[in-house]
Amino acid sequence: MDPVLERVIAGTWNRDSAATAYHHRAQGMDLGNAFYTAYRAEQNRDAIARYATLQKFDAEYAAGYAPHYFKLLLLRERRRDEAYAFVRTELDRSLRDRPGELVRIATMAADTTTPPPLRDLDVALACMQRAALASPNDPGIKELLALIHAVRGEWEQAITVQERAIAQSDSSGAVTRSAVLQRYRSRRL
Repeated sequence: MDPVLERVIAGTWNRDSAATAYHHRAQGMDLGNAFYTAYRAEQNRDAIARYATLQKFDAEYAAGYAPHYFKLLLLRERRRDEAYAFVRTELDRSLRDRPGELVRIATMAADTTTPPPLRDLDVALACMQRAALASPNDPGIKELLALIHAVRGEWEQAITVQERAIAQSDSSGAVTRSAVLQRYRSRRL
């Protein structure tokens, strides 16, 4: 049964609270769309200002746009220190339980297509560790965490985490992940 209908029947539904929540959500969507429109148009200065407004309005809602904001700061604006300070701050706040966003940020922070001076493997590792806590049964997240360990040269951790990813995989995923495990055991990416 619909959760709203359940609350109506139970006498706990409050029309004013529901209307307030709806208006808050609608305003958040408008602010998020304004940020994303400026981001797509590569109006960086405007996008940065719009993200600040969105984050001030609702940091949890803004977290859905955090990977775009991070990319804007890091890759478009080359504001490395600001980009990573943002992630470190939000890691224990709005990004805490957002594994999808954390994976996207970690991928950019460690990706070989990101210029080496802009990479930060410590932040990539912190993001993936937090993502693994938020989504403990996701073998794909564990696999990416193992990769970050391998890129950092932490072979034993990479092996251990990759073994966990295999244990949580279906049969076809386990085969593919086992081949990666063999590379890690040979100390190669």
